[in-house]
Amino acid sequence: MDVKVIANGGWEGLMSRSDTATVFQSPQWVKAWENYFVLGVYDKGLIGMGVFEQLKNKVIFGAMRPRWSSAYALADFGDIVAVRGREKEIWEALLDFLIQDLRFKIYEFDFVREESPSFEVLKKLGKIERQEVSPRIDLPRSWGDYLQSLPRKKRHELRRKIKQV
Repeated sequence: MDVKVIANGGWEGLMSRSDTATVFQSPQWVKAWENYFVLGVYDKGLIGMGVFEQLKNKVIFGAMRPRWSSAYALADFGDIVAVRGREKEIWEALLDFLIQDLRFKIYEFDFVREESPSFEVLKKLGKIERQEVSPRIDLPRSWGDYLQSLPRKKRHELRRKIKQV
């Protein structure tokens, strides 16, 4: 496997083949960050990537600062984008590159969800520990699915109130 810096996006196709991808790893979102760099892992094509921020002598994963703000942590989830089932080898390649090639000794991995395959991989590699739990809720895919999840009476009341508006 080969690890190299990705310039100007190029990972949109990988997003659909990944269980770890969220909007917070999309090229459109990442381009808003200030000191970021994107590392891609290649094995006969792009199989994974991670977005990192360099802050002095450390690299931060997951909590980046947008150009328009001095605040960190505007992303809810930080994760790699990886072909399903290859998360472990992608993390190993990324970590090896960060430590061996880029010579980072201090790194932080924030905002990795517990249910992500990355959490287990990083935990087994001794690189992550649980800090805090981010509240979240799984939403139905559509408005119709949401309405179907409601009891009949609540569905009726909601429709009635929407008509009044």
